[in-house]
Order: sequence, then structure tokens, then C-alpha cells
Amino acid sequence: MAGGLPGENRGLAGTGIQPAKLPERASQMASAFRKVTPGQDPNSILQKSSKENRTMPEINYLEILKTSFTLVILVFCSILSLTFTLERWLYFRRIRTDTENFLQRIRQLLEHNQMTEALALCDKVEGPISVVAKTALLNRQKSKGEVLDLLGAVRLEERVKMERFLGILGTLGNTAPFIGLFGTVVGIIKAFHDLALSGSGGPAVVAAGIAEALVATAAGLAVAIPAVIVYNYFMRKVKVISVAMEAASMRLLAYLKMA
Repeated sequence: MAGGLPGENRGLAGTGIQPAKLPERASQMASAFRKVTPGQDPNSILQKSSKENRTMPEINYLEILKTSFTLVILVFCSILSLTFTLERWLYFRRIRTDTENFLQRIRQLLEHNQMTEALALCDKVEGPISVVAKTALLNRQKSKGEVLDLLGAVRLEERVKMERFLGILGTLGNTAPFIGLFGTVVGIIKAFHDLALSGSGGPAVVAAGIAEALVATAAGLAVAIPAVIVYNYFMRKVKVISVAMEAASMRLLAYLKMA
């Protein structure tokens, strides 16, 4: 009897099947033979059945959205980000000014003592540069120090207007990844909880749950990356316009012969 065992082990080694997996293999073969039709190879049925067992079901994103409160929050964040991005884009498009051409026209009007026309031009052109110019023209009778203080105050007020809602975009860019990560952690906890309740299924059950949970992280990054890009883009525009306002202030003082 002892002499027969090595032969049996060699037979199993030749098939590549481990002894511990014999019951599972036998079950798969029995299922395959039940499905076989005349003229069909049972091995092909067995391979197809094994492949189907290894295939993880597709992720239902709509179902995940219904059951995950973090994804609902991220959808709301994406709507906020898109809304404020569009609002700021329209605002900066509206205040876009050819600063050089505008100041040259102001200088020409001042050289001809056409103060009324210069003020009308400031009212016609919309934007921070025209507001700074109008402030300088209206307060031209005051001392240089007073005009400088007034122009500094106007620049600060216009910068606040330009930075409106940008703090929200920056906050969304910073917090959205953490919201997604929180959703992923909650999803992983739920996946292991479901595994403990089912008592079977093995890694496949956990893998499916983790795959669904990682959707929250991907959604958080999808919200955060555009928000950060847009925030940096608009902050760059704010900086450029702020420098243009300061330069315009100095030039206007020179035009008014206050330098």
C-alpha cells in the first residue's frame, strides 16, 4: 500500500492539479459534462466555465451613485465648481481691457484739456483700470499723497472683486480628494462587512467591493484637478491685472503732472 502512494502522487503532479483542489476540480468537470452536447469537447466547456467564474461583474456606476452619499456630495461639488468657473470666466472676459490703448487715449484727452470726455471714456470702458483712472481724474485737485492713498484703496477694492468666488474653487480643489478618500474608506469597510456576513465568496467579493469603493477616490480627483487648474489660472489673471492697475496709477499721476 505504501508502494502505491508515490505513483499516485506522480500522477497528480503530471496533471498539475493540487490534491487540496481535487473536489473543486471534480465539481467543475461534473458541471461541464452536464452541459456538453454531442460532438462538443468537454474540455472547452470546462475552460469556458472556469473563465466565467473568474470574471468580475461590471461596476454599475448609477447604482453606486444611489447608495454612496460621498458621491452625491462630490456631484454637488462638481456643480459648484462648474458654476463658479463659468461665472468668473464671464467676469474676466467682461473686464478685459486694452490697457495701453486706454491710457493713451486718456493722455491725449488730458493734453487737450478734455476732462469731461476723459471721464466719459472711463464710464464707457468697464474694468478695474477704468475705475482707477476715473478715481485719479475726479481727485486731481487733491495732493499727491491723498491721490495715492485713494488709488491704493481703489486697487484693493477691485482686487477683492476679482477674487470673488475664487476661495470656493480653491477649497473644492483642496477638500474634494479627501471627500473621495473618505468614501473609499467607507466602501472598503462595507466590503469587508459584507464578506463577514456572507461567510463565503473569498477575495472576489472583497475585490468587487473595493473596486466600487475606489470610484469615490476617482470622483474626488476628477472634481479637484480641474478646480485647482482653474483656481491657479484665475489667480494668475488677478495678479496680472493688479500689476496693471498699479502701473496705470503711476502713469496717471504723471499725466496729471503730479509726479
